[in-house]
Amino acid sequence: MLSVLVPTYNYDCTALVKRLAKEVAELSVAVEILVADDCSTDNEVRQANASLDDVEGCRVFMRTQNGGRAATRNFLAQQAQYSQLLFLDADGMPTNSAFLSVYVEAVGKADVVCGSIIHPEVCPSPGKTLRYRYEKEAESRFTVERRNRRPYASFRSFNFMISQEAFVKTGFDEDFKDYGYEDLLFGSQLKEKGLSVLHIENPMLNMDIEDNDVFLQKVRESNHTLKKFYPKLREGSSLLHAYELLCRFGMKRFAAWLYKHTKKGLTANLLGVNPSLMYLKVYKLLHLAAIMAE
Repeated sequence: MLSVLVPTYNYDCTALVKRLAKEVAELSVAVEILVADDCSTDNEVRQANASLDDVEGCRVFMRTQNGGRAATRNFLAQQAQYSQLLFLDADGMPTNSAFLSVYVEAVGKADVVCGSIIHPEVCPSPGKTLRYRYEKEAESRFTVERRNRRPYASFRSFNFMISQEAFVKTGFDEDFKDYGYEDLLFGSQLKEKGLSVLHIENPMLNMDIEDNDVFLQKVRESNHTLKKFYPKLREGSSLLHAYELLCRFGMKRFAAWLYKHTKKGLTANLLGVNPSLMYLKVYKLLHLAAIMAE
């Protein structure tokens, strides 16, 4: 009844799959685990992921061409044989031994059931403080109660279950090949299709906190995604709303100029060991204004 789908790219997901397989062996319902390696460029990672074909109940698909996150998730859904699809990011890890059982018990309660994301209690290293602080601050805003108040806007693809029937009506937009905002669009599509969303506690621990420079590059990449898909993302993006306020008050060009003259100082703070989340918000907005002016 449950197909567990794990897309991965340049990440060894053997620990996650073996942890899931251990629980599957103890369940009394039918569960399969499908892994799709999206043409990883790291040969050691590819070999490790390919070896998961030897895990009982697991099938591995080694993609020969990189298709991106959306296309890989859609591909896995097409291969699934059961009515419930559980999408898990490869860099997550369940924090309780009954992780799959909680999802099995939630079948039928909503078209989409979203688990939660948690992060280590201590920052993994001084060079990862930016992403770590960003995510830990977000945890306080993403409690189950708060997520259920705004179920569609709170959707995140890191850890969620959806019925095959509902997924056929939505699917991930394969035009989204770069990083950023596919969750926002998918949540909007769920709302548009009238599909129900329930948020539950069932957490996964994020095991891959990026270095500061990698995360800042992802911030810039996500802004380019906002620019590229402006019409699709406009309604749900608070950053686009802030940018439109700049435009309304005639400050768009000034913000682009300000980015040029402050990015060195902002970047120095954000790549340091004590980054400011307020500076991160300013950086995002000014960078967006700058690329919109190009």
